[in-house]
Amino acid sequence: MRFFINYFIGDNKQNNSLTIALNSRPHKIVDFMVKYYFSKQKPDFFQQYINTAMYNWDNIFKPELTSTLDAEIQLFDSKLEFMGRYSSIKNYIYIDNNREFNQYSNFNSIAFSAKAQLSLWIFNIEEKLLLQTNSNPEIVSIPQIASFTNFYFNFKFLKKRLNVHLGTQLTIHSDYYFKAYDPAIGVFYNQNELNFGRFPFVDAYLDLKYKRISVSISYKQLADVFGFRNSFTTLHYPQNTDGLHFTLAWHFYN
Repeated sequence: MRFFINYFIGDNKQNNSLTIALNSRPHKIVDFMVKYYFSKQKPDFFQQYINTAMYNWDNIFKPELTSTLDAEIQLFDSKLEFMGRYSSIKNYIYIDNNREFNQYSNFNSIAFSAKAQLSLWIFNIEEKLLLQTNSNPEIVSIPQIASFTNFYFNFKFLKKRLNVHLGTQLTIHSDYYFKAYDPAIGVFYNQNELNFGRFPFVDAYLDLKYKRISVSISYKQLADVFGFRNSFTTLHYPQNTDGLHFTLAWHFYN
């Protein structure tokens, strides 16, 4: 135990934030927030040393230096949000296509996201959009565009005691080379065998809440019903097929 404690001596993390709020009672108009994060972390012990029947390596890696700058703006009681993130990682450690750990000198990424909520009577829609890129897609492959849409009806019955949510969720992203998995050492690694994207992940749901009882009924992977059976998030590991899910929760007082 003492060896592992001494191994990580010298690691440090710093978090700094600045928040500026402009309010108009009783509602907020603008919230602006800036965060800076820095960390220095030694490589994991097993990223540097391992000796098994299938794998054997003895690496000497430098500590990873990560700097992240976040900026976020929230408008109209968080009905509209914008966020940007810039990250710079020196001595970035990754696992290549040959399932070997390597270190890259300087890796940078940038991302912008937007979130909007709109309500009109019983109709509600939530939309999230993500745009991102990095300096070396061969090291870290990510979808450049991703979006999430949640459209639902919200209404009440039984003298407003029964709350009903009825809606559907859609998630879709652009093509990218997702990770492969090696169960022998329990890690995800890069692969360029298959890229995946532009596939709709669709769920339909019905949520009911009456006093302390909550019921949720959902149908996952609705796109499978229409023949879109090509959902992957890891190479050779398809997602679960379509199916009906039911959840009942009853909260008791102590």
